Amino acid sequence: IAEDEGFRINDERIALDDSIVRMAIDGEWKDAVLLLGELYSKYSSIRNSIDREADVQGFLRALLCINQYYAVRPEVELNKGFCDLLLSPNGRVDNRAKFSYLIELKYAKADASDEQIAKMEADAKAQLLQYTGDRQIASVLYGTELRGLYFVFRAHELVRYGEEEVKL
Repeated sequence: IAEDEGFRINDERIALDDSIVRMAIDGEWKDAVLLLGELYSKYSSIRNSIDREADVQGFLRALLCINQYYAVRPEVELNKGFCDLLLSPNGRVDNRAKFSYLIELKYAKADASDEQIAKMEADAKAQLLQYTGDRQIASVLYGTELRGLYFVFRAHELVRYGEEEVKL
C-alpha cells in the first residue's frame, strides 16, 4: 500500500468509527449507512458481487466488526425469517451503546428498473415488520432500543435506505 493510500484508508476507518459511535450512542445512523454504501461502492468489484447479497453482507460484516460497541450477528432467525444482520451490544460492562439494529439487505443487478428497486425496498420493510414481536433477541440487546434499517443496492451503489419501526 502506498503511503498516501494508507492515510486515506486510515481516514476512512476513523470516519467509520466515528459514525458507528454516533449510531450506537445517539441513534444517528444515516452517516454510517451512507459511508458503508460509499465504501462498498469504492472497494467492491464485479467479480466479488457474483454472490450478490452475500457479498454485501460479508463486506458490511467485515467493516462493522471493527468497532468497540457491537457484536455483529449474521442471519439471525426471527419470527420464521432470517434478518441479514443484527448489531447488538458486545456485552462489555463499559459498553455505552443505547441502540441496537436489525439490518435487512437487498441487492439488485445493475440493470434493475426503478420499479424493481421499489419492490425490493417494500420487501425489506415488510421483512423488518415480520420480525416485530420476536422476543428471543431481547437477551442480547442489553436494554438498548432496537431499530430496523434496510439497505437496497443496485450493483455497487446504495440506492435506497431507511428505518422501519420494529418492536419486541
